[in-house]
Amino acid sequence: MVRGSHAIFGGIILTTILLTIGVLGWTFEALCVSVCTGHDRWNIKKSMRRMEDEGILQGERPRGPGFRARVVTISDAFPEKRELEAVLRAYVKVWPQFKNEVEVAMRRFPPRTKEHLRRRELWPYN
Repeated sequence: MVRGSHAIFGGIILTTILLTIGVLGWTFEALCVSVCTGHDRWNIKKSMRRMEDEGILQGERPRGPGFRARVVTISDAFPEKRELEAVLRAYVKVWPQFKNEVEVAMRRFPPRTKEHLRRRELWPYN
């Protein structure tokens, strides 16, 4: 879990969402929930929605019912996209334990979720 002292983007939830993008180049709700343990799923979902509404994040498709990992990235329309992505990559480089937390969270996913990500060529591990 991201420590409070590492909550640099307005809080632990916002920081977790953005740093998972720093690790993978993308994120999705279930990953943020898994990494940001101790925080309610609905708060994470609302935070992602708010960052989308503010033009910071973009989803690959509209929100909808059912399970399909909805990949979220920094919005192409966000004026400082490249700068923000560089900051996120630098953070992960300086604090590699966050990258480890993301990997542990992903490896804990149920086999069905892992297979779904593999089929979509989103699974970054062997």
